Amino acid sequence: MRISKNFLFVLLLASPAGFCGEPPEQVVKQFYRWAIRPAPAEIGRGLAPVQQLLGKELYAALEAQQQYEAACAAIVPANIKPYSIDQSPFFVSPDKAKALHSTEAFITGNKALVGAKLVYDELAWTDTVVLRRSQGMWVIQEIQWQEGGSLIERLARFASSRCAE
Repeated sequence: MRISKNFLFVLLLASPAGFCGEPPEQVVKQFYRWAIRPAPAEIGRGLAPVQQLLGKELYAALEAQQQYEAACAAIVPANIKPYSIDQSPFFVSPDKAKALHSTEAFITGNKALVGAKLVYDELAWTDTVVLRRSQGMWVIQEIQWQEGGSLIERLARFASSRCAE
């Protein structure tokens, strides 16, 4: 029995899942499942359903964006629409994506780049999701869009805008 326990322990340590949680591709798949089509129980819960998938800096930037938008809505006159992203911040296009078609990971040490091929009807594009290993788990640090720019850049531009334009 002693050999079996030791063997299982070695297998657990040797497996990528045992060492660093779920593989980066799985983290990206979970994230886009939520971003594209959240489950009914996830709707209205903000970022809570994916908080554990996001790096601290990215999560803080997204929370700050939501607070900024709420503050803008509170100070502009009722007949003026406050400045807002007006769409999911995770996609360049306001139409989002209808599905995640495939993923491909490139892992170097504690960093992973996962190409996420997204589709909307006949249109397809590949965004790059940047992940880092943090406390034994892969977490999303950034999304770089095929069309150029990134999620953190968008959030910084948003925060530098006046509330009503």
